[in-house]
Amino acid sequence: MSVLQITGFLFRAVFETFAAFGIWICLYKKYGGRIMPYLAGILTLMTLVIPRKLLSDLCIPEEGEWAFRIAVSILIGAFCEEAGRYLTMKYFLSDYQKVTDAFCYGLGHGGMELLALSQYSWEFFLASAGLLSESPERMQRIAEIRFSDNAEAWINSCDAIIMHVALSVMVHISVRQQKKKYFFLAVLMHTMANISELYGGVAFDIIWTAVLCCLTCKIYYQNKGVLEL
Repeated sequence: MSVLQITGFLFRAVFETFAAFGIWICLYKKYGGRIMPYLAGILTLMTLVIPRKLLSDLCIPEEGEWAFRIAVSILIGAFCEEAGRYLTMKYFLSDYQKVTDAFCYGLGHGGMELLALSQYSWEFFLASAGLLSESPERMQRIAEIRFSDNAEAWINSCDAIIMHVALSVMVHISVRQQKKKYFFLAVLMHTMANISELYGGVAFDIIWTAVLCCLTCKIYYQNKGVLEL
């Protein structure tokens, strides 16, 4: 295992564990970002496991065409996350009216997803550094992960944080302006983002996130006069 590979695993694990919280700290110091929306994003994502599992069991057949089952799973995931985002902002964060609060929610939501994934990155780092025992077959698979693969994972992690912040702002505007069309647009954009991540590769994923950010900015400026920063 090369030093470059071990370094890649370490940076990847550290980034996935601490990136979202680090960005929140910057928002807190410079723009008055608040902790409650950040924690709400974390707790909402954790709570969504239950309805997401129930809907998956009800709507996804155990057997059938693979493409159909994946499509339904992606749609359920996107709908549950955006519905959770919407309900939390409407009923539990009703006193948090600022756009920065939406940013903080997105950091909590996206950061929790990355934290859940970081266990694998820490496993890869500890195993490659000789601090964790793995089977020879597992070590072989870890050894095949290149530095470029870790760099791609960093990009995907950055992309995930940006996506959840942009979707949080979009849903925030939907709640504050009572425009449900923005909620359904968020579900659609989230669904397409999941599809692009699964089938389109890193480049297409970045392009789609850029489209999402541009669309969110356009919606924000259309409603800027009645929104608090």
